[in-house]
Amino acid sequence: MKRGILANCAIVGLLLWVATMAMAAVTVDIDIRSASDTDSINCSNPKEVITVVIIGTSDFDATQVDTRSVEFEGAFEMNMQGHFEDIDGDGDIDLVFRFRMGDTVLRCEDTEGKLTGLLVDGTPFEGTDAVKMVSLGP
Repeated sequence: MKRGILANCAIVGLLLWVATMAMAAVTVDIDIRSASDTDSINCSNPKEVITVVIIGTSDFDATQVDTRSVEFEGAFEMNMQGHFEDIDGDGDIDLVFRFRMGDTVLRCEDTEGKLTGLLVDGTPFEGTDAVKMVSLGP
Protein backbone atom coordinates (compact mmCIF):
# COMPACT_ATOMS: atom_id res chain seq x y z
CA MET A 1 0.00 0.00 0.00
CA LYS A 2 2.79 2.43 0.91
CA ARG A 3 4.53 1.85 -2.40
CA GLY A 4 1.34 2.76 -4.27
CA ILE A 5 0.93 5.98 -2.32
CA LEU A 6 4.55 6.98 -2.94
CA ALA A 7 4.21 6.20 -6.63
CA ASN A 8 1.03 8.30 -6.83
CA CYS A 9 2.76 11.20 -5.04
CA ALA A 10 5.66 11.00 -7.49
CA ILE A 11 3.28 11.05 -10.44
CA VAL A 12 1.36 14.02 -9.06
CA GLY A 13 4.62 15.87 -8.42
CA LEU A 14 5.78 15.16 -11.96
CA LEU A 15 2.48 16.36 -13.41
CA LEU A 16 2.67 19.58 -11.40
CA TRP A 17 6.25 20.14 -12.60
CA VAL A 18 5.24 19.53 -16.24
CA ALA A 19 2.27 21.90 -15.88
CA THR A 20 4.52 24.60 -14.43
CA MET A 21 7.06 24.19 -17.22
CA ALA A 22 4.29 24.32 -19.83
CA MET A 23 3.06 27.70 -18.58
CA ALA A 24 4.20 30.62 -20.66
CA ALA A 25 6.89 32.58 -18.86
CA VAL A 26 6.18 36.17 -17.87
CA THR A 27 8.79 38.51 -19.33
CA VAL A 28 10.37 40.86 -16.78
CA ASP A 29 12.68 43.82 -17.24
CA ILE A 30 16.13 43.27 -15.77
CA ASP A 31 19.31 45.32 -15.52
CA ILE A 32 22.67 43.54 -15.38
CA ARG A 33 25.66 45.43 -13.99
CA SER A 34 28.92 44.73 -12.26
CA ALA A 35 29.41 45.54 -8.59
CA SER A 36 31.52 48.54 -9.63
CA ASP A 37 28.45 50.04 -11.36
CA THR A 38 30.20 50.00 -14.72
CA ASP A 39 28.52 48.37 -17.67
CA SER A 40 31.32 45.84 -18.14
CA ILE A 41 31.87 42.50 -16.38
CA ASN A 42 35.35 41.06 -15.90
CA CYS A 43 34.84 37.59 -17.32
CA SER A 44 38.34 36.48 -16.29
CA ASN A 45 37.68 36.98 -12.58
CA PRO A 46 35.61 34.16 -11.06
CA LYS A 47 35.07 36.33 -7.95
CA GLU A 48 33.57 39.20 -9.97
CA VAL A 49 30.18 40.12 -8.48
CA ILE A 50 27.39 40.62 -11.01
CA THR A 51 24.34 42.53 -9.86
CA VAL A 52 21.06 41.70 -11.59
CA VAL A 53 18.02 43.83 -10.82
CA ILE A 54 14.44 42.82 -11.57
CA ILE A 55 12.77 46.13 -12.35
CA GLY A 56 9.43 46.56 -10.61
CA THR A 57 6.81 48.44 -12.64
CA SER A 58 3.15 49.32 -12.39
CA ASP A 59 2.55 46.10 -14.40
CA PHE A 60 4.97 43.84 -12.49
CA ASP A 61 5.24 43.51 -8.70
CA ALA A 62 8.79 42.37 -7.92
CA THR A 63 7.74 41.44 -4.38
CA GLN A 64 5.83 38.48 -5.90
CA VAL A 65 9.08 36.74 -6.95
CA ASP A 66 9.99 33.50 -5.15
CA THR A 67 13.56 34.63 -4.43
CA ARG A 68 14.79 31.06 -3.78
CA SER A 69 13.86 30.05 -7.34
CA VAL A 70 15.88 32.74 -9.12
CA GLU A 71 18.77 31.64 -11.33
CA PHE A 72 21.13 33.73 -13.47
CA GLU A 73 23.04 31.87 -16.17
CA GLY A 74 23.22 28.68 -14.11
CA ALA A 75 23.99 30.36 -10.77
CA PHE A 76 21.90 30.97 -7.67
CA GLU A 77 22.06 34.22 -5.72
CA MET A 78 25.05 34.53 -3.38
CA ASN A 79 22.81 34.81 -0.29
CA MET A 80 19.91 32.79 -1.74
CA GLN A 81 17.45 35.65 -1.27
CA GLY A 82 18.21 39.01 -2.88
CA HIS A 83 16.86 42.25 -1.40
CA PHE A 84 14.20 44.81 -2.22
CA GLU A 85 15.14 48.39 -3.07
CA ASP A 86 13.94 51.15 -5.40
CA ILE A 87 17.07 51.11 -7.58
CA ASP A 88 15.78 53.34 -10.37
CA GLY A 89 14.01 55.87 -8.13
CA ASP A 90 10.61 55.50 -9.80
CA GLY A 91 8.72 54.59 -6.62
CA ASP A 92 8.30 50.93 -7.61
CA ILE A 93 10.12 48.27 -5.58
CA ASP A 94 12.88 46.47 -7.48
CA LEU A 95 14.53 43.17 -6.54
CA VAL A 96 18.34 43.07 -6.42
CA PHE A 97 20.40 39.88 -6.71
CA ARG A 98 24.15 39.29 -6.66
CA PHE A 99 25.93 36.43 -8.40
CA ARG A 100 29.60 35.44 -8.73
CA MET A 101 30.97 35.25 -12.26
CA GLY A 102 32.59 31.89 -11.51
CA ASP A 103 29.23 30.37 -10.56
CA THR A 104 27.66 31.27 -13.91
CA VAL A 105 28.06 29.70 -17.33
CA LEU A 106 28.78 33.12 -18.90
CA ARG A 107 31.75 33.24 -21.26
CA CYS A 108 33.86 36.18 -22.38
CA GLU A 109 32.22 36.14 -25.82
CA ASP A 110 28.65 36.34 -24.47
CA THR A 111 26.63 39.48 -25.17
CA GLU A 112 23.44 38.69 -23.23
CA GLY A 113 22.53 37.32 -19.81
CA LYS A 114 19.29 35.62 -18.77
CA LEU A 115 17.57 35.49 -15.39
CA THR A 116 14.81 32.93 -14.72
CA GLY A 117 12.64 31.96 -11.79
CA LEU A 118 9.13 31.56 -10.44
CA LEU A 119 6.61 33.89 -8.92
CA VAL A 120 5.13 32.85 -5.56
CA ASP A 121 2.07 31.49 -7.40
CA GLY A 122 4.29 29.18 -9.49
CA THR A 123 4.23 31.25 -12.69
CA PRO A 124 7.62 31.13 -14.44
CA PHE A 125 9.35 34.36 -15.46
CA GLU A 126 12.42 35.32 -17.43
CA GLY A 127 14.33 38.43 -18.34
CA THR A 128 17.33 39.18 -20.54
CA ASP A 129 19.72 42.09 -20.79
CA ALA A 130 22.85 42.93 -22.72
CA VAL A 131 26.21 42.33 -21.05
CA LYS A 132 29.61 43.76 -21.94
CA MET A 133 32.24 41.19 -21.06
CA VAL A 134 35.89 42.26 -20.71
CA SER A 135 38.93 40.19 -19.83
CA LEU A 136 41.01 42.11 -17.29
CA GLY A 137 42.50 39.16 -15.42
CA PRO A 138 41.63 37.93 -11.93
